[in-house]
Amino acid sequence: MVVGVAVALVLFLQIQEAGAAQRSSQSCGDVVVQFHPEGSGGAHAIQATGIGCEPARNVARSCVKGTVPSGWTATTWDGKVRLMKDGKRVGYTGVGGGGCGFQQQSCQDFSYRGVGFFGLESVGISCGGAKSKARAWYDRGGACSFGSTCEVGGYSCTANPSTATVTCSRQNGFRFRWQMGEEKATSSGRG
Repeated sequence: MVVGVAVALVLFLQIQEAGAAQRSSQSCGDVVVQFHPEGSGGAHAIQATGIGCEPARNVARSCVKGTVPSGWTATTWDGKVRLMKDGKRVGYTGVGGGGCGFQQQSCQDFSYRGVGFFGLESVGISCGGAKSKARAWYDRGGACSFGSTCEVGGYSCTANPSTATVTCSRQNGFRFRWQMGEEKATSSGRG
């Protein structure tokens, strides 16, 4: 009977310890993947939340090899990769070759109603879609005021007044951002 109680107590403590580890973020080192016949890629400074280090390194390794593990979503932004599944997160800085996730793309600057939209970048959404959402954001009461957050077409948008930058994102990792400014004069080439 005493042995049974001791075993139950040990199991309970292990479960509690595992649960606490899964809720906090932890550093899990690096992963290097060799591509044959030459080259390599890797995941640097892996951070894991809600998942242990060994499974997190396996998720990162799979992504570096070009595959998003089943059930996970992946995004890439400014060289940082973020993978998510059911409250679990694995993040790292990609180095060398390889990788998974939506790649960041730079879109052309554009003007709308006398206002310039500069440095538009998007992840997981086309440039045309990002421009359309940016115009919709502007139409919402003159940019739904800097310093606040508003909803535009399923995206949560935040405007930073100190940099005149607007960032919009969705839970699935799709996002886009741009900087507001005065409309730039362009030459039409006509006399």
